Amino acid sequence: ALGAKAAADAADETPRVFSLQKLVEVADFNMDIRPRIIWSNVWGVLGDHFAAAGLHPNHRVAMYAIDSLRQLSLKFLQRDELRDFNFQRMFLKPFEVIMSGSRVMDIRELVLQCVDQLIQARAANIRSGWKSLFAVLSIAANDRVEAIVSAAFGIVTRLVTSQSDLLVFDFPEVVNSLLCFAGAGASAAPSAGSGTTATSLEALSLVTTCAASLGSGAVATQMAKQVSDGQQPTLNGSTVAIDDDQLTLWWPLLLGLAARVGDPRLDVRNRALEVLSDTLTSYGGAFRDETWRLVFRGVLFPILESAWTDDTPQVYSVCPAVNPDLLSSSSESFIMSTAHPVFKVCIDLLTAYPVIAESMLPEVLSLLTDCICQETETLARIGVNSLGDLVGAMPTIEKGTEGSMASLWDSVAEAIAAIASRPLPHALQPNAAEEVPATAAMIGGEGFAGGAGSTASAADGQAETAEPGGSLVNVGDTSRATMTQLVVTLKVVELIADTLQKFLPDLTMSQLRLLMDAADTASAHARALHSDVAFRRVLRDRNPPLMTFKGQISRLPHLIEQELAAYNLMLSALPRLLQLGAQGDPARKEVADEFAEPRFTLTLQLVLSEYAQKERRAELAVSGSGGYQGGDASSLEAESDAMMPVLINVLTALESANDGYLRRNMAWILPSLCDLIRCRRPEVRAGLHRIMMTKMSPVLVHGDVLGS
Repeated sequence: ALGAKAAADAADETPRVFSLQKLVEVADFNMDIRPRIIWSNVWGVLGDHFAAAGLHPNHRVAMYAIDSLRQLSLKFLQRDELRDFNFQRMFLKPFEVIMSGSRVMDIRELVLQCVDQLIQARAANIRSGWKSLFAVLSIAANDRVEAIVSAAFGIVTRLVTSQSDLLVFDFPEVVNSLLCFAGAGASAAPSAGSGTTATSLEALSLVTTCAASLGSGAVATQMAKQVSDGQQPTLNGSTVAIDDDQLTLWWPLLLGLAARVGDPRLDVRNRALEVLSDTLTSYGGAFRDETWRLVFRGVLFPILESAWTDDTPQVYSVCPAVNPDLLSSSSESFIMSTAHPVFKVCIDLLTAYPVIAESMLPEVLSLLTDCICQETETLARIGVNSLGDLVGAMPTIEKGTEGSMASLWDSVAEAIAAIASRPLPHALQPNAAEEVPATAAMIGGEGFAGGAGSTASAADGQAETAEPGGSLVNVGDTSRATMTQLVVTLKVVELIADTLQKFLPDLTMSQLRLLMDAADTASAHARALHSDVAFRRVLRDRNPPLMTFKGQISRLPHLIEQELAAYNLMLSALPRLLQLGAQGDPARKEVADEFAEPRFTLTLQLVLSEYAQKERRAELAVSGSGGYQGGDASSLEAESDAMMPVLINVLTALESANDGYLRRNMAWILPSLCDLIRCRRPEVRAGLHRIMMTKMSPVLVHGDVLGS
């Protein structure tokens, strides 16, 4: 009845606080004489009234109610709280309601002042009340007034640095509050004030302190010290074992850091990722395999969901061999600023804790493959770069594994081979020429800034790219996906070459076969496109064209870099395998005899044949015969010129081959060399002359090749 009367008085046009004063006196009197259970029922009514009074539109009434609540709380907190009871939390609940519901800055500041006084005066007696107090501070972290955020953060900082021993049973609340401050101002980014960002960075530093306390065992030690009756402590209402890996404590910390990695402010997300990485690297040694699986699947992998939902403008190439500058892109883009560091954290953890590689490497490879095989080029490029980082880390991972390294290399080789062996995009298949819409193409060239690529939205059905004249045209998903796959294939072939360069002696025959077959497949796809000049002319004449080349607007679309990368890979790796086989190791000799020499022979034969065909096409185009057009000549001549260094390498290899090899393969070597006699390049003719005089003539004269 008194509460109803106080509410009625407060609702008058001229509010009065007399009844509210009497209500405070009643609460003060009953606090000491009533049993706690009965008092909790009484406070259930009184607390709602104080919360409503604290939100009163008349500031005088609201401030009186809040101050009265502060005085009652100071008295109530003088009494110790029994274990497993939540009287304090219920008593302090009105502060939460007022802090979250009030739109008046002065009222929210007063609530913070009351909380600060309660903590300073009664910290030693607070038990369940910490949850309500940290809830108030967490609400303040999201306040739109920077001064309130700063004041609340000052309270939390003092608690974490000076009174952490009182908070061990409320560790998740402490961490959650700090992470709320780490996210302070995120919704206002990029216009958030520098002060709010500084608060976020300081909060993340305090999270590091909490992680250090947890990882060093200090939290568990303090828990054990405070439990004097032999019972297990309760944490958020759940019983936990002190000697457990304390996933209950780690999980909110790791999950909260992962959420902050998605912060729109670059400084904050970089710092959050740094703290997350340092925490897992420093203290992950105590994690069990099951815990690591949860960390990867529930913390690290979901971070990359931001990459799939990133709708900021992305960079797209105008031809596969051009590499746009990803570093100079907008810091607002999660893909271009944060995706690669996240992958690096995953790989660094596999390196730091190789024992988890056997279970987690396949899942990391699967995630990388998903990133590489989607249509956003920047994310695909980052995925390939990260796959290269993983390959480079394999020796370190190998040192910490026991008997599982061969299977791990198998997984890596299979993933790389699957990506490189994908068929040509549908838009580059001749039977798709009539199906590809005119808008499904990339545009670029002289007028694009830097001539490196074009920008487009990764989320829109249509993308925008820069036209030579400076205007914008719409580009469809088909073209975007096509260019992304072409870029990826070229980069993965280059990755295969780098892998063989670094780890050739460590790979088994099956792994070598996987990687080289994939490179051969990529090269075969490029040759198939190059052989169909009429179809390439259709692709060039589309409006807009599929590919553009700076200063060469009329050039035919090509994949010459993809084709040549595979040839160079073979001509570099296979001779090394032959040399290893000649050193006497039976296993390596088997690889050389059964794998390296036959494939090396096929590569030499293929390069000689393909170069002769390119020369022939260029010659026909110059003369305008054989179905070729004069406008094709410059493109075809450029392709044969690009292949000439590879041909010179092949001629050098034949020149250095022993007589036995030449005799065994004379049936194809001599005809292939004869096909090159009409070659227009003097460097090639000079090489042919040298081989004929120094190698072919002695074998033909002194051997029995002609007779056979």
